[in-house]
Amino acid sequence: MTKTILKYKDLLLNVKSIYKSVKYTSKTVPAPFIAAIEEELSFAEKNFEAKYDIIIIEKFKIDRVLLINKYRFDIGQELVEILKNSEKLALFICTAGESISIRNRYLIKNEYLLEAYANDIIANLIVEKTADYILKNIKSQHGNTSNRYSPGNCGWHTLNQRDFFALFPSIKSGISLTDTQMMHPVKSLNGIIGIGKNTIHRPSNCNTCSSKNCVYRKNH
Repeated sequence: MTKTILKYKDLLLNVKSIYKSVKYTSKTVPAPFIAAIEEELSFAEKNFEAKYDIIIIEKFKIDRVLLINKYRFDIGQELVEILKNSEKLALFICTAGESISIRNRYLIKNEYLLEAYANDIIANLIVEKTADYILKNIKSQHGNTSNRYSPGNCGWHTLNQRDFFALFPSIKSGISLTDTQMMHPVKSLNGIIGIGKNTIHRPSNCNTCSSKNCVYRKNH
């Protein structure tokens, strides 16, 4: 199952969501930052190109590690416990696209640093909200699921990207890997979702995650 394109409105991205992501409110946000956010949100909407790919895996084994076909993924003990009773797995990759990264490089080169900061925040939110959109759609089609997990979550520290990408029969979102296994475009994310009536669902990864220094950790 693959759907690669969604609409800007699907992500429910707005000024307030930007403020919240950097711990501001409409009353505390600095005026110059408001203008930068509005300008970069306008750019993101006009140049929106978020895409994603999903595959559903029915044959796999989880016992200390995740085994799919000939590939072995060390996802960490916490995710083993969360996913081990799943009947299926959804693997996904998603991206905010290349245009927003090109814009960021332009802003930095020309020393529009506040705008570059706003652009970077928005690009990250687009990727995260795209992943949220994927989870919502998986739930609507398959019922009970786990949360979504990516490398960096809950003890899943590393991922052999080439093996992960090799599981996709085709990639229509335009995401590729560099020689160092970094995803391109830069603002991209991949991950896994467990599916099944006995799959463990945690509403928030961060409340129970043991990765205290995780870059994805939210403040609670």
